[in-house]
Amino acid sequence: MSFAPRRSLPVWFACLLAASSASAHETLPETWCVEAGTTPVIVNKFDFDGPALRSLVDKCGIIEAIKPQDDWTAVAGTLGMYCATQDGGKNLDTPMPFITGPDEYAAKDHHETYRIDQGVAGSCVVCVRLKPKR
Repeated sequence: MSFAPRRSLPVWFACLLAASSASAHETLPETWCVEAGTTPVIVNKFDFDGPALRSLVDKCGIIEAIKPQDDWTAVAGTLGMYCATQDGGKNLDTPMPFITGPDEYAAKDHHETYRIDQGVAGSCVVCVRLKPKR
């Protein structure tokens, strides 16, 4: 799978944006897409195997930016950066990562059990306002 960004957002800037959310542990703001008349929409799906994910983490520079203590934190920050580049500027909302696997990524002890070599799959999702019915 290719992970080249579709719009020209500098990688270092995206990494800095992702770093703050990854270090806070919560990957989605608690009020994300809960407003009446909004719905989540997938803008991109991803399925990185271990080597592709390692390459993406290395290219992002998240390791140097936030100095994560574990693989989960490095990947969470990297996926925030990756998704931020995936909507081509079509939406006002920044795409957010939703992870579907592996199970270790979402496990209660994910900081201890998840490893980059396991890869990661999921979607980049934006919150859009529904058009009113006429």
